[in-house]
Amino acid sequence: KQATTPSQEGGEQVAFPEGNLSKDAGEHTPSPDKPVSQAATPQQEHKTSLWRAVLLLAVATAGVAVLSEVLVGSIEPVTEALHWRPSFVGLVFIPLIGGLPEYFNTISMALDKRMNMVLAASAGSSIQIALLMAPILVLVSLVMPKRLDLVFSVVELAVLGLATFLFGEITKDGELVWLEGFLLILLYTMMGATIFLFGS
Repeated sequence: KQATTPSQEGGEQVAFPEGNLSKDAGEHTPSPDKPVSQAATPQQEHKTSLWRAVLLLAVATAGVAVLSEVLVGSIEPVTEALHWRPSFVGLVFIPLIGGLPEYFNTISMALDKRMNMVLAASAGSSIQIALLMAPILVLVSLVMPKRLDLVFSVVELAVLGLATFLFGEITKDGELVWLEGFLLILLYTMMGATIFLFGS
């Protein structure tokens, strides 16, 4: 059996078999008896990736804690042999070495042009240490054989205050150019040298 359709030119009719049409159309129609494979829903994929991220974060945190303990235990003989001041070791050297993963992370974000994330991560880490971790360590040291205090010398307080003031003034507009970054590096170098020479 054939069906006819009008042609676009001259009104002529073109005949073609109806059986082929029904057969071709049937090839694209899924059979009701044939099982259809079910793909993972976005909710399931999100749940799986969330648990994977939490597990990876826990493993990384445990690894950093172990490495930090090894670092602190191995750095004491070195500082005693080099006659470094304890304030320089605590305020400059250990944070510089221990913060290397965070530095690489912020550098990668800066290369991706995510400066808001860079500023938030840099300032947030300092705020967390100053307002959360340091007071907790002071309170925990009350039940320890050796007490921990936050008593700083005048030079250390002046350096920390100047660094806080300049960082706030430079980053308050939410932008950071290379010259401002260079000034912050010079400030950090001056702070480290001052604490190394005149720290407690």
